[in-house]
Amino acid sequence: MKLSVLLTVGASDRVALDTVLNIAGQSGELVKDIFLIIAGDFTEDDRKKLYLERSSAFGMTAFINIGGKSEAELLNTFIKYANADYCTVMRAGGKVDPSYFPRLIAALDSDPELHIACGRLAGSGKNTFFPLSVRAAVIDLNKSHNCFPSTFEAVVVRTSFAAEHPFETEAGDFTQQKCMLKALCEEKRFFYDDRLTAWLAEKRISPAQKDMLPENSDKAETYTAIFDNCLIPLTETCKGKDGRLPLFLQHFITAKVMECNDRGLRIKEFPEDERSRVIDTLQKVLRPIEDKVICDVYGIFSANPEEKRLLLGLKHGHENYFPDISYNSDKLFSVQKDIVLFDSTRLFIEIVQLNLYKNNFELDCCFDNIFSERRTKLTAEYAGEEYKLNYDRKGQPIMYFGKKLERQRTFHLSIPLSEERAELCFFILFKGCKYELKTIFRTPGSRIEDGCHESIFPLGNNFFARAENGRLVTLALSEKAQRRAFRGSMKRAAEEGVSFNLRTAYRCTEFWFKNKNIWLFADDTQKGGGAAEDMFRYAMTRHDELYCYYITDRESPAAQRLIEDGYKPLYRGSLLHKLLFLNAQVYVTTVPDILQKNFPGNDDTSYSLTRLSTTTNVFLQNSPEDKPAITKNHRLHDNVRLCFCGTGDYIEELRKPEYGYENTEVLKLTGLTSYDLITDNSSGSDMLLMLAKYVSEEQAPFKDTEFFKRLKELLENEKLKTALNDSGYSLTIAFEGVTNDEAGALPKLEKVTFLTDDFNADELKSRSSLIITDDPEELSAGIMRKPLIYFGTEGKPFGEKADTPEQLADILCGYIENGMNIKEEMSQKADEYLGSARDGCKREIYNTIITYLYDNHEIEGYEDFEVADNYEENNYNEENN
Repeated sequence: MKLSVLLTVGASDRVALDTVLNIAGQSGELVKDIFLIIAGDFTEDDRKKLYLERSSAFGMTAFINIGGKSEAELLNTFIKYANADYCTVMRAGGKVDPSYFPRLIAALDSDPELHIACGRLAGSGKNTFFPLSVRAAVIDLNKSHNCFPSTFEAVVVRTSFAAEHPFETEAGDFTQQKCMLKALCEEKRFFYDDRLTAWLAEKRISPAQKDMLPENSDKAETYTAIFDNCLIPLTETCKGKDGRLPLFLQHFITAKVMECNDRGLRIKEFPEDERSRVIDTLQKVLRPIEDKVICDVYGIFSANPEEKRLLLGLKHGHENYFPDISYNSDKLFSVQKDIVLFDSTRLFIEIVQLNLYKNNFELDCCFDNIFSERRTKLTAEYAGEEYKLNYDRKGQPIMYFGKKLERQRTFHLSIPLSEERAELCFFILFKGCKYELKTIFRTPGSRIEDGCHESIFPLGNNFFARAENGRLVTLALSEKAQRRAFRGSMKRAAEEGVSFNLRTAYRCTEFWFKNKNIWLFADDTQKGGGAAEDMFRYAMTRHDELYCYYITDRESPAAQRLIEDGYKPLYRGSLLHKLLFLNAQVYVTTVPDILQKNFPGNDDTSYSLTRLSTTTNVFLQNSPEDKPAITKNHRLHDNVRLCFCGTGDYIEELRKPEYGYENTEVLKLTGLTSYDLITDNSSGSDMLLMLAKYVSEEQAPFKDTEFFKRLKELLENEKLKTALNDSGYSLTIAFEGVTNDEAGALPKLEKVTFLTDDFNADELKSRSSLIITDDPEELSAGIMRKPLIYFGTEGKPFGEKADTPEQLADILCGYIENGMNIKEEMSQKADEYLGSARDGCKREIYNTIITYLYDNHEIEGYEDFEVADNYEENNYNEENN
């Protein structure tokens, strides 16, 4: 026989039979000289018959029942009984060109010194080392380091040569890789024909599985198995006489470490001891790898500077590793020994967000962390002034196996606007030398476009910002130049595919919209009913010169509700909606992804149009249950200019540096708009309210539960009974989950009332002078600034805590004796957690927005708007009723 093929099959016979037919379709007379050995579960004879029916063209066909054999045992058995000059391995689903095997065998026949041959191996992750296009040639691995097979699949090997290189059981799942790489280290030559292609079998992965972490993702072995079982042993046995590893093997090892690094960058949490094992393994496998391979001197990986820096750090024992710095009069260099990794002409300052506030233009910028922060300094110069940059570390942290990496530096810069033409320049300083770093503008938030002279951003008083030669320039423009820039933006919008209708409508209405105070409000466009709708309804009761619109989907519950109340909704996706969005003065929302929500899929819009928008984006916390996420609630994600928080937990989370609100005036703690619905009607009330929720304990009578015993102990407390009897106060206990009969088993007191049937908890809270609760999320008492006691649970900071009935009785007696007034300390904590909007949250939010617009010169003055000082809240209540 000329060729022996081992075909391993799985559960799907259909896929495996396709591969059988593909092998049987090889050109020439080779099929008759093929010995096909099929390995799988062949305990049933019917399955063998299925394959025999389609393999009659082969010279011989045999079966191996895998059973409990390891891959190494299976392959060694195959080589032992191959009974052919050449051998190869295929998996079910793999396919080859019709002339694949005949041509490779002919090449090996013509040169007895060659033992390995293959064509282009196509498949997931298999193309890394096949970028060459050499047609048919013998590859010398001493000269070419990026073209070689790493397994036996679809590789034709001389059987006698394969028998001299047995597969090792210790290598586990990587036995093929270890054997092939070891063989190539010895041979250094193989035949390669770029005209022939083998499509390797791929494991089908659903889109949902692609983003999932592997099984045992918290174990080091999941990531280090290939190094422990295959590559580290090879580094010990495959060194040449000079003590160096072959360069092709060094590149292969580096590529596998890079794959491991990519996986590690997706892991946010990882056990420290397991992480240490991973890092130790990577350091060990990289130790014999030369720096010129890691630095990609041969141009095989196209690795970016951060990837190279991480690889060097792993090798040299410091993950946040910085190479040395060299310099001349023109450039600053990042160097590893005599290898230049990077130079300052390729380092750019990216302006991510550009805004104007109080005659200052504000920049949020980032740049790659290439040069050591301790050895270099970054400065900005504008209008003859130098500005020192303070890094703020905002943005999603880059985690590597659960530990933060410093990959990119960010900073916020606020600069007074010059009254004359001026250029903003950034410089990196090193040992008294100054090197300019060019500025780039790649996001809609940067407002202007690189290389486009007509892309401008208005700064007021006919002053504009634009990009010139890698710098941000501020200058005055004539009306003629402004019109030319506007025409240019419309032309670019057309080139980028913005519809004719939208471009024409935008161009025709631009002047009309220019001086209109358009405010848009948006919650979930189907449901509505959130804080933005509250603000919309409130704004509509004010008599200011505002054009207010609430965005909904057509025929949605939100739209129907607005129509029934006499309002006209703005339908999302309509031409009017898009025009209003692009020209809005203020956009108030509770939902992140502002651009995506208004232009799904970026439909009918482009950077050219969205860059023209100068909308003030306002974000509202919608409910106490809202939890911020860095990816969605980062300040730069939606260019949030004002963020109104309703709870202390929410604002404290946003104050973390990674959210980007640090050192800004964007965050405001005002409370939730829904707080305005909570009214205090307790004036003169003598009711103390206790809310008690009972969760039934399985197979336990009510009288035997801890819930019953604690309440019984409280009601039998003599000190509390005396205090209630001697005062004008009464205690109302509102039960949830307790029947009348169960409540009747509790001690009956003259000044204590039990409620078990339907009751209005909100109304009871409003009427009571003090509230006791076992709900840790209770906020109403704090909003009304009433005394609040959390009984048997952790609660908010503005409430007192009682763990036992005796402690609760003591606290209650103290209030009964001294009056039902919230303690100053608790009132202050309520202000810190809920905000201090004494005259209504909606009113404070509205007036804060007006003040912001006035400070930013977007409205002429307070006299145009009814701000808090001259606005009667009674008017709002009357119009709302």
